[in-house]
Amino acid sequence: MDEKPNRENTIVTSIILGIYVIVFVVLPLLASLLLFQQSKRDDKTESLARPAVISEKKSSDDPDRYYVTFKLDDGQSITFLVGEKVYGQMNPGEQGELRYQGTRFAKFTYSSPVFTDWGVVSKNELNPDYVTAGKYEQYFIRIQLNSGESIELKASSMDSTWASWGQFGRVTYQGTRLTSFRRTTERSQGDIPSRTLSVVAQSDPRRYDIISLFIGGIAALIGLFIGIFIGKRKHEREQA
Repeated sequence: MDEKPNRENTIVTSIILGIYVIVFVVLPLLASLLLFQQSKRDDKTESLARPAVISEKKSSDDPDRYYVTFKLDDGQSITFLVGEKVYGQMNPGEQGELRYQGTRFAKFTYSSPVFTDWGVVSKNELNPDYVTAGKYEQYFIRIQLNSGESIELKASSMDSTWASWGQFGRVTYQGTRLTSFRRTTERSQGDIPSRTLSVVAQSDPRRYDIISLFIGGIAALIGLFIGIFIGKRKHEREQA
């Protein structure tokens, strides 16, 4: 009389195990394999350099996911997953040369020159209208240069921490964007020549995804085997 309920319990258990295997084992391992294969294809792809404009940058709900979109000279748009440091150095609307390999961002060299001077920070305020992924990422920095000129620049949260009010230092900027501020007590003699700025990828963020997905899938598989082993031993004790 207990055969039908036992059969139903077995079917339900099999369905639950099947869903578990698909969601926590098969899909992560498959995603890891696909990302690994894409990375290998990128390694074999020729590196290209194209004139481009930074058209957009955004991050997902996960603070570790940062995307930058470029518009190429032929009108095509291309989006890359980048690291947080590269993301912070990107300024939408700026022109330059984009270098990429397949679906992997490699380097972006700004067309506009970068200037360096010495000055005192007279303003450091948060821009409340610029919020991404729940984090404030842009500040307004005003600097009184040695020449007497006052400039207002936009800065990321990382750069703004060094440019606190009243600090004197060496400021590097490009257009209206602060690229770096280094505190110092020494004043320069003479002008500093302008230069170009290149944003270089330190590593491919997808490699971390490959590792984490693979480890997650293997851990789920091990957990499944442990669960089956424990369940089997418990069933044997009940039958004894």
